[in-house]
Amino acid sequence: VIGGGLSGVSVAYFLSSVYNRKVCLLERGDTLAFGASGRNGGHLWRGIGPEWPAIVDRFGLEDALKMQRFETQCVKEMMGFIREKGIECDLHECGSVWTSLTESEDSHLSSCLDTYLQQCTEEQAHSSWDAQTSDMRGFHGGVFNKDAATVHPANLVYGIAAEAIKYGACIHTNAVVTSTDKEDDVFHVRLSDGRTVAAKHVVHATNAWVSKLVPAMEGLVYPVRNQVVSARCKPGSLPHGVCFDRGYVYGMQRLDGRLVWGGCRYVAPNMDTGVDELTLHAAVSEELRNVLKRHVPSALSDWSEELEWAGIMGFSIDEQPFVGPLQLAAEQSRMDEDSGSEWIIAGFTGHGMPRCFLCAKALAAMICHDDSTSDLLPNCYRSSRILKLKAGTV
Repeated sequence: VIGGGLSGVSVAYFLSSVYNRKVCLLERGDTLAFGASGRNGGHLWRGIGPEWPAIVDRFGLEDALKMQRFETQCVKEMMGFIREKGIECDLHECGSVWTSLTESEDSHLSSCLDTYLQQCTEEQAHSSWDAQTSDMRGFHGGVFNKDAATVHPANLVYGIAAEAIKYGACIHTNAVVTSTDKEDDVFHVRLSDGRTVAAKHVVHATNAWVSKLVPAMEGLVYPVRNQVVSARCKPGSLPHGVCFDRGYVYGMQRLDGRLVWGGCRYVAPNMDTGVDELTLHAAVSEELRNVLKRHVPSALSDWSEELEWAGIMGFSIDEQPFVGPLQLAAEQSRMDEDSGSEWIIAGFTGHGMPRCFLCAKALAAMICHDDSTSDLLPNCYRSSRILKLKAGTV
């Protein structure tokens, strides 16, 4: 498994614990969760926002609802896993709200919620949110998800990795993979220090950097920089997670009182698309603080121990992750377990927290030819669309 983020460690866990496979995970950084998995806000939620009608139009109602149910199940299973294993990652079941900034946006959000509740009859988590019940400022209303939660994302990754190690998985950091070559049905994964790992299967779980080892994925998955500011502040400043402005701004407050506020890349050139450097953009830094001051002024009354950082997200060309066999040629047949294969789990488009864990479970089942989860993934997540996307037929 190449990549030590949430996807990679989850694949390693399921392969080793459920299927008793010998697993070696290679992470290029000096710690796990070096990429987006350790640098995001830790939102465990799937929200109904203003894009819901467009999602239905694009993917059809059946797959749109399947995506919602998939994320609901993923968050539920992940929280159950955290409790069962006793992972110390500050799990905070606080709910989250997608807020509206204008009356017209609030009207549209309300319409989206009404439509969704009619389409998904089993839905019980979402409801209208009254801005007057909150100390936040500048919002007209929103859609609240009571089942959402937040976690410390890096600690979650460390916890899943520790469980994988219990089942025999080997995990190596500072392991920079330079190439993967197949010879006599065995992959030779070559490292920058001259070492080689021999494996029957290779899983590419490198998200934004997947095209570095798989050039054919160039343009299908690409890096996008995001910035986050965090500080200790007044308790209760954000009683639940929040997301707004087309999803480009988000925030939450951890159990230890630290507020995490991220996004605002809309003020950067080209919205920081294609940027894979961890440097900070001054205009984004300023906008983060201005937006926080405008909407959560109470947080600034006791603002201390400030930190700021950048993370690199992996966006896909159609905004959905690629999960499954890495089929790059039309003549490739169904992946043969005996001959060994390459696999991909990448392109989560800034929305990996409520997807990665269950995607990893489905991928591990595919690798081991376990058909019990064959209907788990939404069709639009499946890697079988790679060739169609490259040909421009999707």
